[in-house]
Amino acid sequence: MDKKSFEAAIISEEIMKCYKGLTNILSANGYEEELSGLSEVMERIDAEDKIKMAFIGQYTAGKSSIISALTGNNEIVIDSDISTSTAKSYEWGGMYLTDTPGLYTENTEHDEITKAAIKESDLLVYCITSDLFNEYTLEDFKKWAYQFKYFEKMFLVINKMSKEAGVYEGLVDSYSRTINNSLAPNSIDEFSHSFVDAKDYREGVKENDQDMIQLSHFDSLISQLNRFVRVKGQLAKLDTPIKAITNVINDIYINEVGDEKTKAYLKLLNRLEKRVEHQKKQIITDVNNIIRKELNRIIMKGYELSKSVGIEEVDFTDVACEEFIEEVCQDINTTIDDKMVEGRRELAEETIDVMESDVAEFYFSQVDSSGIGSSFSPLKLKEKRDDKKKLEAISEIADKASSGIVKLSTKSGSEAAASLLKASTAAGSKTHKAVLTVGQKLGYKFKPWEAAKIAKNIGNVAKFVGPVMSVLGLVLDIKEAVDEETELKDIRRAQEKYKQTFRDIATSLEGQYADQIKDYISIYTDVLDQIRAEKNKTTKEVDKGKSVFREIKEIEKKLDGLQEAIYTSR
Repeated sequence: MDKKSFEAAIISEEIMKCYKGLTNILSANGYEEELSGLSEVMERIDAEDKIKMAFIGQYTAGKSSIISALTGNNEIVIDSDISTSTAKSYEWGGMYLTDTPGLYTENTEHDEITKAAIKESDLLVYCITSDLFNEYTLEDFKKWAYQFKYFEKMFLVINKMSKEAGVYEGLVDSYSRTINNSLAPNSIDEFSHSFVDAKDYREGVKENDQDMIQLSHFDSLISQLNRFVRVKGQLAKLDTPIKAITNVINDIYINEVGDEKTKAYLKLLNRLEKRVEHQKKQIITDVNNIIRKELNRIIMKGYELSKSVGIEEVDFTDVACEEFIEEVCQDINTTIDDKMVEGRRELAEETIDVMESDVAEFYFSQVDSSGIGSSFSPLKLKEKRDDKKKLEAISEIADKASSGIVKLSTKSGSEAAASLLKASTAAGSKTHKAVLTVGQKLGYKFKPWEAAKIAKNIGNVAKFVGPVMSVLGLVLDIKEAVDEETELKDIRRAQEKYKQTFRDIATSLEGQYADQIKDYISIYTDVLDQIRAEKNKTTKEVDKGKSVFREIKEIEKKLDGLQEAIYTSR
């Protein structure tokens, strides 16, 4: 498979390019200690912090074929009999894909190997064929999904779709209904899933046959896996190597600057940067979890109501639909508002901690000893002007990050060192107590998202009068059905259309929330941009005449972009 289409692999590959680029620079310029330390950390990350995805399910379901198709590894043994007798992990980008023995092959050792792989994995891909569940695989699937509660990290693949004759869409519809009957009262819609043919895809790639590649529908698997990995929060694991690399870059710059005061200033900026980065990532993760959890109520409402379509009158009018969607959105809005305020309070606390740290104390004492308010030689005057600019910059950053609570005095050296923090509330109040007022200042109020308009745009989604149903323009008259089988097919088509409508509403709302959240987290991005601009100014002298540092800065810039890709919802 072309890695360009799989998000985790793309990001991981780019991180490794940055890592290799930095190691080359370190090696060529005598940074042996930094090189050794980084290599050691990256080896540990590689062993412990990869995304682990286990492929499980019935034997001969094509688990090995799917992994081979994903990774492009043609050395993986594939045959029509049981081809995997041990759990084998294949490294692919930022992931380990573990191929396990098939279940229920009368080989208890195989079952134990698979169970161990399941428990060690972050995500599970359960594979069956177009023959669908049999008695044993259904029991096994339900056990892992519901008894052991792994359903939240399970992805279902129905492989070998080309075995059956028929139009792909019709087969998917038919197989979905059969799976729903098997899982009742649960549904296939509760799981990320995909219908593919891995063998067709592999042969299509080998023969460069675009028609066969398209007919394999393997692109839908990639798309669904991308979303699955992101929604389950696993992309965040790729941030660990980024942190390791940027830590080394920061240390190099600190070691290269000449005086202790500038070193302390860079350390102070680095600490602030880490705290703001952490809070930004946390708020994005928390808010996305809130949105997806609550929007799932809309999807499940569609599934719940669809079971009555064509069987009994559905007492859920378009007005009721609008009211329900508005209720879900209002719950999301309120919870996000609270989470945003909580996040800004925590950022204010973090900022205060940094500005009261030993590093800050040392830096301000160094500024104080340089004597901002006194007159010296031209060289000293330049130093004083530089000190004042740095104090103004750090004051502005701390003020913005703490929502106005943290303010530095820049009038004189002694004042800067002796009175670092002042609460912006009543005189004499404690800085930490002032954090409690942050929520009153922020004024976060999410828009109502025009949920009612979205509901209206889908048409008369829930109007049913007797046996005559209107679902997105699909009008069915059960009484005039040619025969019972046709009637049943039409009802099931309507049920699926009904469920899809609610899924579409949830998807539309998720996109709107994602766009709006980018605006609401801009404060974190602005502070980070300001910190990085100040770091660049401070290290400018180090950069002069040294192409090595320009190369390092390019790597740092690329890593910033990759971090953004990891945490920005798509």
